[in-house]
Amino acid sequence: MPSSHGAGFARRVIDLLEGLHGCPESVANSYRCPLTVHEPPLPGAGASGRRRRPPPGQRPPGHPGAPAAGPPAPGAHAPAHAPVRRRRRPPGERPGAVAPARAFAPSPAPAPDAPLLLPDRTVVVDAPELLPEATIDTAPAVDAPLFLPDGIVATAPVVSPLAWAPQDAPAVALAGPPPAPGRVITTVGWMPGVEALRGLAATAVVVFHMWALTTLPRFQGYELVLGLGVWAVDLFFLLSGFLLVQSFWEQPRTQSLGQYYVRRAFRIVPAYYVCLAVLFVFFANRDVLYSGIGLKQVAANLTFTQWFSPTTASSLNVSGVFWTLSIEMVLYALLPLLAWAIARRPLILGGFLFAVGFAYRLYVTIDPQWLQDKVFRAVPDMHEDLKRLFLLRQFPGVLPLFVIGMLLRWWLHYRPGVRPATAAPRTSVLVLLALLIPSIVMLTPGQKAVDFRNAALFAVFDVAIVVLLAPALVYAARTVVGRLSFLMKTLVWLGRRSYGIYLWHFPAVLIALDRGPLERGPTMSNVWARLAAAGVATLVLGALSYRLVERPSLAAGRRLAARLA
Repeated sequence: MPSSHGAGFARRVIDLLEGLHGCPESVANSYRCPLTVHEPPLPGAGASGRRRRPPPGQRPPGHPGAPAAGPPAPGAHAPAHAPVRRRRRPPGERPGAVAPARAFAPSPAPAPDAPLLLPDRTVVVDAPELLPEATIDTAPAVDAPLFLPDGIVATAPVVSPLAWAPQDAPAVALAGPPPAPGRVITTVGWMPGVEALRGLAATAVVVFHMWALTTLPRFQGYELVLGLGVWAVDLFFLLSGFLLVQSFWEQPRTQSLGQYYVRRAFRIVPAYYVCLAVLFVFFANRDVLYSGIGLKQVAANLTFTQWFSPTTASSLNVSGVFWTLSIEMVLYALLPLLAWAIARRPLILGGFLFAVGFAYRLYVTIDPQWLQDKVFRAVPDMHEDLKRLFLLRQFPGVLPLFVIGMLLRWWLHYRPGVRPATAAPRTSVLVLLALLIPSIVMLTPGQKAVDFRNAALFAVFDVAIVVLLAPALVYAARTVVGRLSFLMKTLVWLGRRSYGIYLWHFPAVLIALDRGPLERGPTMSNVWARLAAAGVATLVLGALSYRLVERPSLAAGRRLAARLA
């Protein structure tokens, strides 16, 4: 039996509940008074509070059991209270459910320094000019793109629900079908560290050609400078494989196959054609240009096939970098198939593609006599070292580098069960440079690596460099939520203009050294002033190419791709 004090306390609690909630005495005595506010019964509800099913004559119009609508009978009166039918909640309003909304209303435009929210990642960039192509601070139009690295764009349906919340009105209709319920949006946002790597690669190519085209004396460790060209090209190939597969792996898909080819063509071809026209018309040897050999070279360069044959690989000696564009174009053509294979069985098919490329490298290293007889029939007197190097740097020999980049991207962002990485406060340039040191040290035996007689180095050298570059790429492939440092902004600026820098630096160095199209030796008087002028001219030409050619051509490619959607 409870004590009198305990009974008095319990009674006071019951009195309090009765006063607050109007609890009936019979329920209060059972100590089970529900702590809810009573609402008046719904129209049509009985004594139990549950709503009765209205008879057919009182069901609202449109109800399956309602009689056909018609004029009221004479003398009939409308009910005083028409039965109210509760609205069924749409999927987006049910607890724990997400509706595949087709329309999103724009949220208010953020402040200039507010973060730019992208699917599965958060990117904050404190300077609008550092964003890839454009900032997104208002609701996108129907065909407005979301800019991603290297000209890759994602259309409006993948805009993050964090940035655009569904509203009743007004709404912006989104093009294309909505993502299926339960599908994860795997689009990854902009990574400034990757842009910085591209800026470092472009700088390394310029430094290498400045040194290689002069007769500067050798010094302790000059092998590192002579190896920067190979290092930069391998890094570019790694980044191409890493970045371009996003177009095929993100969910939902943001572009068709035709749109992908259109955007790639408008990204590469216009700036290349402008550079090619200027160099051939104003810089190449006129006698050679208008000969049969020159016309063959022009045709090969216009079709990006100059590296397919040793007779057209020189590009009339006006540029030493056009050969890489031939390999990139082969990658663009085969990338849909490669991306499909690696996405289907990443480790098995990715490993198979890597093995095929590495087997080709071994074949070129050991005994490619049959292939040499076929390829060099027109130039049988070419030196054996150059023959092997030319064969090694064809697309099959570069394929392992692309595959490593694709597998890294799959592992970081697209493998099953991977969680979105936490955005970092910043990407440290010092850490990035420290992670690049092992790959640069690998350049020490670089001169031996271009000689097929050193079989192990010749076959493995490029692959080893890319493997050593992988930690730096993993670190760079992060989104950032803090302000970019001045040094990082500089590298990102260079990375955004790396294509123009890559195209125009070679003729700028030749002009500064008064070499013409590699027809005479360099002028070494005031060589450092000449090289400084070549560096400034390279930056100016790269910036002009980006501003006047690349950005307008990218915009034209997006418009044409939107028409194909």
